Amino acid sequence: NAAGLRVVDARKGNEVWSRPSSARPIAIAADARSVVVSDGRTLTVLDAATGAERFDPIELPDGYLAVNTTAVAGDTVYAGVGC
Repeated sequence: NAAGLRVVDARKGNEVWSRPSSARPIAIAADARSVVVSDGRTLTVLDAATGAERFDPIELPDGYLAVNTTAVAGDTVYAGVGC
């Protein structure tokens, strides 16, 4: 399987958009406007309707990882970060 993200319409079952990635997502969160994807070191905020990047990716400092808990509300991303 290729790494990346695939968004599917839950009612119709058709693919809405997909986005290849060199890293496998380990945490995903979404609201009506955004999908936040984390590979652990980088948080990427995508437009929920199109998959386009909404903001520049957020790179965590060396030694930190975004693990398990990620949430998005409007333009704010919340991530559980550990060392």
